[in-house]
Amino acid sequence: MNFNPLSASIVISLGGGIGAVTRFWVSHVIKHHLEKDPLWATLTVNITGSFLLGAVAGYFKDRASLPFFFFGTGICGGYTTFSTFSLELTEALKANRHWDAFLYVTASLIGGFVGFVLAWIAFSSQKS
Repeated sequence: MNFNPLSASIVISLGGGIGAVTRFWVSHVIKHHLEKDPLWATLTVNITGSFLLGAVAGYFKDRASLPFFFFGTGICGGYTTFSTFSLELTEALKANRHWDAFLYVTASLIGGFVGFVLAWIAFSSQKS
């Protein structure tokens, strides 16, 4: 499906705002009202976000459609990027690209963690 990049940007922005605010409230309720460790809030968001993107990707077959941009890229992207990781991993596995999937999981977990730690160390020393 053809789309207008401006229209896509608008629906992604709207969906992203909804997703980000939803993430805030889900995390807030889990951390403050259920008095759980922040890890549980993040885990909940990652799992529910992956489930939601699975539903969106299953329903909207066209990844270049405005509805997919709103729900998939926007809401799910604003809610959690882990859902995109899950979608891409599933697509690689469905295409029998098992080695690529293994490398993707490994590089995502190790690379993401190492990248975070290096930046945290570098920027923590920048405090005034």
